[in-house]
This record gives sequence, C-alpha cells and structure tokens, in this order.
Amino acid sequence: VATAAFQECQQVEKFPASECGDVLSVERKRGCPQDIIACDVFDEYDCKVLCDKHYGCRSTVLSAFGCRLCRNNAERVQDAPLGIVTYSEACLLSMMPPKDHRAGENEWTIGRELSGDGDGADDG
Repeated sequence: VATAAFQECQQVEKFPASECGDVLSVERKRGCPQDIIACDVFDEYDCKVLCDKHYGCRSTVLSAFGCRLCRNNAERVQDAPLGIVTYSEACLLSMMPPKDHRAGENEWTIGRELSGDGDGADDG
C-alpha cells in the first residue's frame, strides 16, 4: 500500500517522455516474460530499492507486469495506458520505507543476487 508521500508524487497513467532507457536486461534468465521488467516486484518501495541497487537507475515504472527501471529521470512524462504508474527521480529521493517494511526480508533480492542481474559481474 502506497503511503501518502508516494501517492503525492506518483504519476498515474504516465510514462517517461521520449523513452525509459531501460536498466534491466536479463530478467528472462530469472523466469520473467520480458528482459526489461522485474516480474516479481509490484510494491513501489521494493521497486525503489531495486532501482537504488542498479547504477544509472533514475526512475521507476510500475504496472501489472512488475517493476521497470529507467535511466530517464521522468521529470517530463507522456500519457500511458491504464495501470502504468511512474515515479520520477525526485519522487524516489523523497520515498521513505513504509512502517511495515523490514529490510532483508525480500526473497527476490536474494534470488536476484544469486542469478546475476547484468550489473557488470561475469554472468557467464
């Protein structure tokens, strides 16, 4: 559940202007249908945490498909289909952990580290 601060800065039915500049590139190796979307991340704060762990990530896009990390700062946006929510760089910087968020309990973080995520490490 989004906190009030997330709801104030989220951009509903918007997408970064021009292009996202995708950060993720190997999600299919983890069983996702698309390489550019983390199909197991649906929470806005977990998506922000994933963005923080990837160099060059400046904004996030959440949808029914999962979390998409973007190089575009998303300060300028364009219209997007229903169900798309963009969080700009400024919005992400203002996000604080929800009261019920416990660091280290996200199974996807462990799985992502073990499977390799295109972070420059030699994935084979």
